[in-house]
Amino acid sequence: MSKTTEFATTEVILEKLRFGLNQAVSKKYLEDVVDIDLYLDDIANCLVAKVHAYIWAEKLQDESMLIKYPESTWQYFKSEYFPKWLLRKFPVKEKTIKVQFKRHATYPRLAMSNRNDTATFVIKEGIDKEDL
Repeated sequence: MSKTTEFATTEVILEKLRFGLNQAVSKKYLEDVVDIDLYLDDIANCLVAKVHAYIWAEKLQDESMLIKYPESTWQYFKSEYFPKWLLRKFPVKEKTIKVQFKRHATYPRLAMSNRNDTATFVIKEGIDKEDL
């Protein structure tokens, strides 16, 4: 028995299209709010732009808690099905992580307008966890 594979080929004509990005940002905004770092990456053979911006925010919550849990499925099995006398001899190995809860009210238009009486805000919620 012999196996044969047939391939269908299609010719595709590609053309080079030019594209770019234009964004107007005031000089004052750049000085106060944005950091831009440009460098050439010789390994990837490309230009890299790092853009960091700052925004005014009100801290609403900054709390952390420790969470303990069995470090493997076997440890979980032991915690659920081993009798207490056996758990005293072979205790459950636990892993502890620190979870941090942060909430901010952000004011995205505050840096760009000095004369507004009101500003809109967005509540951003996030969780940072740290293995201990």
